[in-house]
Amino acid sequence: MGPGLLGLATSSLASGYGLTKVDDLQRSIQSAQSKSMPLVIMVTLEGCPYCKQVRQNYLPEYLDKGMPILELNLASSDRMRDELGQPTSCRDWAKAKGIRIAPTLLWLGKGGQELVSRLPGMSSRDFYGAYLDERMQQALKLAQS
Repeated sequence: MGPGLLGLATSSLASGYGLTKVDDLQRSIQSAQSKSMPLVIMVTLEGCPYCKQVRQNYLPEYLDKGMPILELNLASSDRMRDELGQPTSCRDWAKAKGIRIAPTLLWLGKGGQELVSRLPGMSSRDFYGAYLDERMQQALKLAQS
């Protein structure tokens, strides 16, 4: 991890390996920006074993270092506000973004702009950590510039 993540407290870890659910994307992006960080969105499905693996085995390291990571269930009708502050549902937001695979990780910057390429699925456990770390580092650099 880059030095920008060290020493920051995190409130993203709700309990155990659970993540805080998206409710106001615009506000969350602004909060991440105020810390010169990207907002990471993990798009999940309930009962998804790959989502659980990512949550338990890959994300705690970043959460411990202060990376803001939120969860969004792509099948949920839960209400939220999008990156423009408009009301929508989690399902409609994911559909509008063309997300159909869980887990999918996105790194968002100003106005909801995707800073780096998405990380969809978990096709290769051997390389997943490297792919994730590469995107985390790239997104952090872009958020700090």
